[in-house]
Amino acid sequence: MPEFALFANVENPFNDSARALREAVETILHAEALGFEQVWLTEHHFNPFSVSAALLPLLAYLAARTSRIRLGAGALLLPLHNPVRVAEDLATIDALSAGRLLLGVGRGGPFPEQFRQFGVDPEHSRSQLYEALDLIEQIFQQAPLDYAGQHHQYDQLEVFPRPLRPQLPTWLASLSDDSLQLAARRGYGLMGASAMPV
Repeated sequence: MPEFALFANVENPFNDSARALREAVETILHAEALGFEQVWLTEHHFNPFSVSAALLPLLAYLAARTSRIRLGAGALLLPLHNPVRVAEDLATIDALSAGRLLLGVGRGGPFPEQFRQFGVDPEHSRSQLYEALDLIEQIFQQAPLDYAGQHHQYDQLEVFPRPLRPQLPTWLASLSDDSLQLAARRGYGLMGASAMPV
């Protein structure tokens, strides 16, 4: 059965970030009242027109303001974040929303300023994305966790709160060949621009 979703970009055409955030929240509350099943919020940095840099705090705020609509990160740019901190935040938001969180992840797209300012090498961002996603999933599924990856190493890692679900519904914001194969193997959804071929 098809579902209706709202894509919220937190646009700021009036150069008033506080107003843009308030209007985005009001739009999402209205969408929930109209029966929309999902809302997806973007993560953008260093962009005065789309002021959604703090995606996870915004989702936590929406968890408190909504009651039914599912809340999607569309997409969380994992190479720009510490994956352990992300796992803690995701588990917290999922608990606050009573299991309504949807996880979309991406590497950061064709925006070199994001990579530069966060000190991320674009050549390694895809492997960082995949490893961070793998680490977050393992954090949710087993505790304590020993992890030895190319970018992250942990001994006896355990985060609290523990997640409500062993795996969040997950989407990849990528249509590269390796992302398609990973999505097929793991059962992820895919996010792509409307101009992408089916």
